[in-house]
Amino acid sequence: MPDPVSFSNRLNAQPEHEGFTFRETSGPPWHISCAVEKNGPDFMCRIHGGDRHVGAVALSERRSGLVTTRILVVGRHREGEIARHAAYRPGRAARSSVVVIAGIHFDSPSKHDIEQIEDSVSRLALRAAQAIRNHGPQVPGGATHPV
Repeated sequence: MPDPVSFSNRLNAQPEHEGFTFRETSGPPWHISCAVEKNGPDFMCRIHGGDRHVGAVALSERRSGLVTTRILVVGRHREGEIARHAAYRPGRAARSSVVVIAGIHFDSPSKHDIEQIEDSVSRLALRAAQAIRNHGPQVPGGATHPV
């Protein structure tokens, strides 16, 4: 079975003082989109698919050298873990704070559909982290931060 997630992307990374934008959408059947923008030293990320809304918000930040991630979930929405994962990897790569707003809604997805959606978000978060790492702040000696 072919991979259900094919990516079309647009990456516009410029020197840090000019800004950073990452946008990518997973392929059929779910079309989950991820948009990341630099906000000072930090990053803001939106993950959406289907009917757009705010289902959960996650914040990843460094404390004592470790990345911690906290989530807020709206009502009975189930995007909390998706938002947590989508904030953790880019937060680790950026070595700065990352906030994620996630809202994904498709009518009556099966368990398999949900797994595919989660996989799409995971791939998007990894690619966002890679883009941040490749175009973001450098550690001493010129090496980029690990994802």
